[in-house]
Formats: sequence, structure tokens, C-alpha cells
Amino acid sequence: MRGHRETPDQLTAVVPTAPKPDKRHIPKLQNTERDRPTRGAHPTKGEHRKGPAMVSVALMRQGFLDAAGRKRGTKATYLAYYDHLFDAAMGTSSAAPAAMRIIADVLLTPNLMVEVEKAAQRDRLQRTDLLCYTISQGAFDIQRQVIESTSTRIYCMAGRRAGKTEAAARKLARTIARGGRGAYIGKTWTVAMDRVWNLVREVLDRTGVLVTDSRRTDGYCRFATGGELWIFGNANSEDRERRRGEKYDLIVIDEAQSQQALTYFIDSVLEPMLLDSGGTLMLIGTGPRVRGTYWEVLWSKDDQALRLNWDLRANPYIKNHETVLEEILRDKALTLNSPLFQREYLGQIAYDDDALVCRLTESNYYTWADLIAWITTQPKIDLHFTGGIDYGMADADAIEILLYSTHKPEQWVVWEYKQRGNGVTEIVEAVKRGLQFVQTDRVFAEIPDKDFFFYADESDLKITLEMNTVYGLPVVGAFKADKEAQIQLLQDDVRRGLLKILKGGPIDEEALRTVFARNDRDELTREIDSEAYHPDAMDALRYARQPVVIFGGQTR
Repeated sequence: MRGHRETPDQLTAVVPTAPKPDKRHIPKLQNTERDRPTRGAHPTKGEHRKGPAMVSVALMRQGFLDAAGRKRGTKATYLAYYDHLFDAAMGTSSAAPAAMRIIADVLLTPNLMVEVEKAAQRDRLQRTDLLCYTISQGAFDIQRQVIESTSTRIYCMAGRRAGKTEAAARKLARTIARGGRGAYIGKTWTVAMDRVWNLVREVLDRTGVLVTDSRRTDGYCRFATGGELWIFGNANSEDRERRRGEKYDLIVIDEAQSQQALTYFIDSVLEPMLLDSGGTLMLIGTGPRVRGTYWEVLWSKDDQALRLNWDLRANPYIKNHETVLEEILRDKALTLNSPLFQREYLGQIAYDDDALVCRLTESNYYTWADLIAWITTQPKIDLHFTGGIDYGMADADAIEILLYSTHKPEQWVVWEYKQRGNGVTEIVEAVKRGLQFVQTDRVFAEIPDKDFFFYADESDLKITLEMNTVYGLPVVGAFKADKEAQIQLLQDDVRRGLLKILKGGPIDEEALRTVFARNDRDELTREIDSEAYHPDAMDALRYARQPVVIFGGQTR
């Protein structure tokens, strides 16, 4: 057989006359309806053994059993099997030619394995389609749009209890059912695990897809389909950076309105993970509290994405879902126009302007002509500079330089810097540029005291020490105690128009986004809500104001 391959007719022609094979080598066959050669009476055992099909099947089984005993799993095993199979078939009596034709017709069919693989693939697809259909069952209409969408960008801005997380869990389950890798990202790992770890597993368990490997401490599950579930948090820069280099078919970001460093996380870390598979990025959350968040930018400007907005009235699994919003308005003493109600329950964009830390007015903006006029009215010896640095551990680095007088209350932000993702070298160069600006700009030519300190964020004292000792820069640690009092003093100076800034700078931008947090009763606290927006330039300004508060004009 190894030398050449005969056609079925050639095989029939060369079958020699040979003694009957030992019957002990032919296994007994079960008497089934499929094996009957005719529709007549029930055949005898002898008739079964004389049937060409049954003889060939028996010989194939016995040949395989004999060959399997030699070098299992090697190429020689298969060669031995086929040699033994053909030799045994050709050694039978009158049934041999027909049996041989049956074997040859099967084994010598062109593209046999291709056809077998196609049939197996069709079967797999049918089973996968059934799994996906089952996963969608029970979802309401909008959830089903999410689950079955083929868009590579999906944004769901919806109110509380609207069914966002359930839709995300089923979307992940569908990806896993197809053998893909899905990731779910929450604000923290603990919160993310609480929300979807059991939910995704339950959805797949109902469809019969079993867990084959599970490591809860890693937030990892592998399923019988070959699909995987990964759960992550986004609590700090380390959480973001450790994800680099991974590949996924679906990434879900929950609570998009509160995620840290969302712009950097998506653009620099997550989108490259989806390139290989052409996968889907899905963001879900309520409306943002503040202006200009990346969540709002994506929702407003990404016209290629599937964007869905709904509230809990669309969720039939909520008791009294059609009237529950009226009960919420009554119980919380809210109105239809309340930003809290529109944002949290209707899933709409509604800014919480009542919570703004600093409300800038026209009295807070200046031009260079205004500053020059003020400088000319001041004794030059009373004028001083001060600086502040906020290190961007989670967001951007920021530097602020102020000009103030020891006898007048006004403070002027004269130089600003804000940049994301910098290292020590870039911060050092920025500080040097700020110092050079003060030393060389003609506006400050008549001010004698141009030596000042930068008061830096103490979150990384090593950077401060390096800037001071290695680079010789006037950088010292800021006094961060009693943050609440510092914020209160900043608010007062803004309200009275004593803090002066240039339009369009980092402080101007952050003032529209920095808000106080609210408690469970929707009451304002004195703590800045870093989940809604984490300010950088505002913190640098707060550090720079330390000598202003101590030595600044006493007519404050």
C-alpha cells in the first residue's frame, strides 16, 4: 500500500483467493435496525457477517485495535493501521471485494478531511448559534440590541436600575460562548468582582457552558468553549499599566462617568488590546456630573458607535417599572428638572453646577494690560512670586506660578503648565521654563525679587528630593494639612474676584469640572469629588498659595 494507491476498480481486480479469516478476529455485531440488509425478516448472525458493510466495519475495528498496540500516537501507528486494514480486507472471501470497495470509497475520496472538517465546523457553528440565542433569551429589547450588536464601539448611558450591568454580563457571556476573551473593568477590582463575577457565570451555566478553570483571586475564568473572562479594576496607574500587551475580543468599562484617567486608559492601553481581533469596546454608565469629561466627548462625538440611552421604565423586571420614577420624585423631594434626577435616574447629561468648588466670573479674568497696570501701582519691593507643583500619579502633572503683593490681596496666575504622562525629566524642564519666564519676561523687569520656591505635592517625595539635590531646583514639599481650610480660602478669593487668571488656561478649564462630593442624602460635603473629576492644576494652585495665605495682603 505504501508504494502506490489503487483505485477502487483496481483493488477489486487484484483480490486473491484466500482462506477464510479466523472468526475470532471478527467482533460480534449488535443487531440494530440500521444494520439490516433487507426489509425482510430479521436476519441471522450469519447474514450479518456476510454483509459487505458489516464485514468492512468489523475489519476496520479489529485492524485499529491491532495497530493501536504499536507505537501509539506516532506516524507509524497510522501506517500500520492502514496496512493491516487493507491486508485483512483483501484476505476475506466472497464478501471481500465489496467490503474493499466500501473502504476504498471512503478512504480514497478526494478532500475527505476537508469535507469532514467542514461538517464539524458547521456543527460547531450551529451549537454556538444556539448558545448565543439562549443567552439573549430573557433580555428586554434594548438589552438585546446591546447583546447582538456587531458594532466595535457601544456606549450605554442609562439611569440606575435600567439593566446596564445585566446587558454587559450577557454581552460578555456571548463573547465567551464563541470562544473569545472578554474583560470587565470597574472603578476598583472589588467592585467589579461583586458586580459581574457570579452574573456572567450564571448566564453561561444556564446554557450548559461549564467552567474548566477558575481563579477568583485573579478575577479569571476559563470555560468549556475555550472562552475566558477577566475582571480588572482602575483604581490607580498600576492597575492601568499592568494590562499592557494583552489581547481581547470585548472590553467593558463600567461607571464610565467616574473612571480615572479615562482618556489615557482608552487611547494608550485598551484600544491596542482590541486591534488583533477587531474587537469591541463597550462603555456603560450614567450621565456625567461635570463638563468636558471623556465619557461625554465619546458619547457626543463618536457617530460610528452604537449609542443607547434609556431608564428603568424600559426594564420590565423592575416592580411597577412604569410608575416607579414618580415614586422616586416624591420620596426624594425632587423635580423633573433636578440635575440629580435627570442624571441618575433618566441617564441624561445634567451638570451639577451647584456643587462647583470655584465659580469663576468676569472679575476673575485678566489681560496682560490689566496686570501691567496693577504692577505700576505697587511698590516693587512688595511683589513676590510663588509656585506649586502637582505630580500626576493618576492624571496629569501641573505647575502654577503666582505673582502677589504683601500689601494687596490680589493674586495673578502668570504661568501655567499641565501635561499628561510625563517623567521626571519633563517636569524638570517645565520648572526651568517657568523660572526662565519670570526672569526674562519684560512685564516683570522692574520686580527685584524673582527668587521663589515651588511647593510640591508630597505624594512622591523622591521626585521632590531629586529635583532639589540633583537638578538644583528650588522645589520643597508642600504643607498639605487642613485641606478643607485651604479650599475654603481659595473659594473666598475667587468669589471676591481676588484670584486673577487668563482665559482658556488649565485653571479656567478645571474650575468648570471640579465639584464637591454629595452624600447618600444628596447633600453637599466639603470634600472634592475626585471620581467625577480629579483636578491637577487646582491642587498645584492650592500649594502655590501657601505663602500668599501667610504673607499676602492683609486687606483680604
